[in-house]
Amino acid sequence: MVDAVPETDDDAVRILPAAHDAGDPAMDVFCVLDPQHRVVRLIEVSDAFPEGGVDRPVPPNSVERVVPVFPMGPARDFPFRSEIAQVTSAEWRDLRRGHLKLNRDWGDLTLARQVLRAD
Repeated sequence: MVDAVPETDDDAVRILPAAHDAGDPAMDVFCVLDPQHRVVRLIEVSDAFPEGGVDRPVPPNSVERVVPVFPMGPARDFPFRSEIAQVTSAEWRDLRRGHLKLNRDWGDLTLARQVLRAD
């Protein structure tokens, strides 16, 4: 549940992390901008999360490790689609270095910007 219904994707990027953090002061949140402004994409980073990487097959006979992204549809109090990835700080470093991937293509993760908390 959010306190105010966001009207723009910028508002949504500021509001959604507060609804997710559950008071975890050690959680950092990064936003990966959607060029079409249709989906709010966040990477939540906390060492309180379990490692989330899973192996998926890559043809012909290989495997790659990916982090799942959880998609959510719009709701009455949050009228935007969103996609959230929850990772440890080690997984975040590996994602930014290209040693780990998301299971969705969000583009260059080094361009992600940190979402500052509203205190």
